[in-house]
Amino acid sequence: MKRAIALASFISTVLAPPLGAERVVREISFSALKAEGRLAGGEIVPAGGGSAVESIRVTNPDGAPRTIPLFTIDRPDVKTPRYLLSGEVRGEGIEGRAYLEMWSFFAGGGMYFSRTLAEGGPMASLSGTFRFRPFILPFTAEPGMSLEKLAVNVAFPGRGTVSLAKLSLVELDSDEYFLPAGAWLTPRQSSLFGGIGGSVLGLLGALVGILASRGQARALVLGLLKGMFAFGALALLAAAIGVWLAQPPVLLSTLLLLGILCTVLPASLLGKVRRQYEEKEFRRMRALDAR
Repeated sequence: MKRAIALASFISTVLAPPLGAERVVREISFSALKAEGRLAGGEIVPAGGGSAVESIRVTNPDGAPRTIPLFTIDRPDVKTPRYLLSGEVRGEGIEGRAYLEMWSFFAGGGMYFSRTLAEGGPMASLSGTFRFRPFILPFTAEPGMSLEKLAVNVAFPGRGTVSLAKLSLVELDSDEYFLPAGAWLTPRQSSLFGGIGGSVLGLLGALVGILASRGQARALVLGLLKGMFAFGALALLAAAIGVWLAQPPVLLSTLLLLGILCTVLPASLLGKVRRQYEEKEFRRMRALDAR
């Protein structure tokens, strides 16, 4: 019994991997970019009136496809291979599928782009008219590549207006923003789920051990063990479905570990705990008969 409780407590720490970290490298001010001579296009809309923050508005007035440069950032000071530009975007009367575009320029002449051309989510393309919504332009470089410059453009297939606000350049230490569409949980949420699940499992194991060793609350103890087993079976089922639906590995491993723990431990303890209660009840009855 004590070994099982110690095992549950140990694995509960394993189920709580470090949370992914992120660092805001730069909050982007369009006014500052203009003062530095880095603003290539668009009209700055100052804070006030209907908006609490500064934004930039870019318009393609005719039906001819065109890509309009917005701004560049020299020496972005990005230290990690994964990074992204995040912010909010609004569309007005956009014809076709417009998109935001970020070019990454590296030492040695390498240049690569990221575009918002997904069907949905924060990397969705821009069409029609919509209110401000979040967007991201992520990129993952090879280790050792040195980022020298970023350039951001808006590509229009036809007429339309795009506004951007609340832009930030962010370093990433996890794949939090690179999840596939339909992911149940982010790595951060998966870590929290695993940590809470493992901790609860350890506490329940300790409670079962204490009550069973004293011969108390038989119905509660057996109910807890059966409930843990049922939860474990559901976790294993969810892991199997998650494999089929291509869920993130960190979530699958969390479900699998919780499922194994919550089925194996109760299954191995249930018979032993029943015998402990029966033995204590037998000894109690013999003590009563001896009086």
